[in-house]
Amino acid sequence: MVAQGLLSHAVEIRNAELRTKQIYCERLEHLLHQRCEMIDALHGRIDQLRDQNKKLEIEAEHLADMIRIMPQLDPAMLAPK
Repeated sequence: MVAQGLLSHAVEIRNAELRTKQIYCERLEHLLHQRCEMIDALHGRIDQLRDQNKKLEIEAEHLADMIRIMPQLDPAMLAPK
């Protein structure tokens, strides 16, 4: 009878340990899923910023080209008369 009680208690403890580990595992899976979603979102943001940078570089090059082809103004031409 005492052995049966000890065995029953050992099984209850083992079941509690397994449940704790299962809860821990489920929480880790949830956190991993959230982390992967965040990484995907950040990769998307990085891609957006790279595209924006490319557009800004093209615009800057265009403006630099416009300045280069403008006739050079003599400072005397800018002085008030």
